Amino acid sequence: MDCEEITRTLQWLGMELLRPEVLSDRDTTPMAVLTAQGMAGPAFSHVLMFDAEMIADHGDYADWVREWAKATGKSHLLSDVDDSIDFDGGTSWLSCTLDGRTTRVEFMQYGDYLDPEVAATVEEDFSDVPGRTRVRGSLGQTGTFAWVPDDTVDAFLEFIPTLTRG
Repeated sequence: MDCEEITRTLQWLGMELLRPEVLSDRDTTPMAVLTAQGMAGPAFSHVLMFDAEMIADHGDYADWVREWAKATGKSHLLSDVDDSIDFDGGTSWLSCTLDGRTTRVEFMQYGDYLDPEVAATVEEDFSDVPGRTRVRGSLGQTGTFAWVPDDTVDAFLEFIPTLTRG
């Protein structure tokens, strides 16, 4: 399959193409097309891909939460996103308000990897998208999430069998 045919199939499965300009003829697998992204974001709506080794400065956790909000269509429900990262072994924290509920997680930052407790909290907060089922995959330190229309999730998982529900 070429990139154009894969793109049409993903659209038929309910994924909205937002940024066709980031797709390339070099994207020749369904996973590569689904996760293609440019500076403005992913090619398709309801897709989030990240490298867990991404924490280099203050604001990186807050930016990551905003990416989850965009991918799940909840940006309008998100406010007061902030973080403070102590790279010297002190207490770090992430705080945000989603749909009127404030969450604050305190943790120790080790190196430049996402803290597992923070990742689990954010994942839980953004897990549900009405009318869509979350699918996920990982390859080493890279995580991929997509929220697929409920009525096409089985066909979607057949098309990209490296992803699973959840």
